[in-house]
Amino acid sequence: MSRLQTRRIAFLTSLFVVLPLIVLIVVGVLVLVFRRSGADVAFGVLILTFCAALLAGAILLVVALKRQNDLARLQDDFLSKVSHDFRTPLTSIRMFAETLREDRLVDPDRRQRVLQLLDQETTRLSTLVDRLLELSRLEAGRGHFVLEPVAIEALVHEVAARFEPRLNERTKLEVQVAPNLPTVQADPAALGEVLS
Repeated sequence: MSRLQTRRIAFLTSLFVVLPLIVLIVVGVLVLVFRRSGADVAFGVLILTFCAALLAGAILLVVALKRQNDLARLQDDFLSKVSHDFRTPLTSIRMFAETLREDRLVDPDRRQRVLQLLDQETTRLSTLVDRLLELSRLEAGRGHFVLEPVAIEALVHEVAARFEPRLNERTKLEVQVAPNLPTVQADPAALGEVLS
């Protein structure tokens, strides 16, 4: 639900709930103030009780709309981050494919390295898709992480190597990991995505 839709619903809520509520409160108070019989007191209390229920419903509606708006904002942020995460390996794949297509690599070792990086990026893209599907399964209560011993230093260096093709003279990546870190129980793919 967009913010504009949320504002429209809030406006309609105020128009069709708050205004009649105010009118009913005034009528209920007037009936109680100018009562002529015992039935008027019951009628005034009934009107004010109805107003209290209507007010509680309006408050619940506003809270639900705010939650819906927050969820929409969270989904927009998530979509933005996911699309960025997909663009990174796609850009590398496109760059490597263009380099290979134009035969700019004459050195067989460099050509082999580019093919290896191309393979790594396609694997990374496939992993991203798998992780997105896993997140969907987790949200539905059907997924789980595969926990295994993970060497943090090796994982950090592996993730840093993914960025190697994008580095140049102006961009440097320095990796510092404390030596002799203990292994941790974690899902290596999920932890690698977090580090990326």
